[in-house]
Amino acid sequence: MIFFAYALTYSLGLFFGLLACIKVGHIVGRRRHIRDGEPADGGSGAIDGAVYGLVGLLLAFSFSGAITRYDMYRNLLVEEASAITGSYARLDLLPPTSQPALRSLMRQYVQARIDAYRAIYDSHDENTAFARGRELQDEMWTKAMLVAKDSGSAAVLSQVSDSLDRMFDFPARQHAAQSGHPPAVISSLMFVLAMMAALIAGYGMGSLHTMPLLRVMVFSAAMAITMYVIIDMEYPGSGFFNPDSIEQILVETLKGMN
Repeated sequence: MIFFAYALTYSLGLFFGLLACIKVGHIVGRRRHIRDGEPADGGSGAIDGAVYGLVGLLLAFSFSGAITRYDMYRNLLVEEASAITGSYARLDLLPPTSQPALRSLMRQYVQARIDAYRAIYDSHDENTAFARGRELQDEMWTKAMLVAKDSGSAAVLSQVSDSLDRMFDFPARQHAAQSGHPPAVISSLMFVLAMMAALIAGYGMGSLHTMPLLRVMVFSAAMAITMYVIIDMEYPGSGFFNPDSIEQILVETLKGMN
């Protein structure tokens, strides 16, 4: 919820900030035009283009990075579901009498993983789910290794241990994916550069008696909406980009664990 509020506050601040900066730039440019009788932006096209280009470049990189990280997060869920299914299937290699207890533990573990994904950005609930998952990992590993060793088959021991080890690797990967966001200075830089671009855009309209309000509103809204989408994709689950539909993969995996 905190990141949804951050994205909304940032976007609204950007929207109204752009409107204000364009207005200020227009006032200054208009005064110069009246005083000097020439376009306010005369001869400054190269400078304006450099600022606009920098804003566009930073926006493009931010959007591309957000999409990449969102896809990585989604693919992580798919890979984990596959690892869980594989580990669950390999329990068939163990003696039938030991399978029910281990299957029950694994179902509890999958539920803990679902809870962990749903609790992202809620540190208390997330830590609780992670702690529960670690407890179940230790219990599953201990029991599975004892049973696999008692079976007397090195192949069974290897397959079961490898599958569990792969499955247990995903909590750390999830944590790394959630922490792999660009530093806050990037969004701050984007905000400042956008304000600068708005100032020179307004200044360049100094020859106009009134600002083209519709175009100014559309430009400001487009920038604000784009930045909201970028931030929302950076923190899936906190806003409109909620991966509940993706988490459904784990839910369906749990349902199939009979």
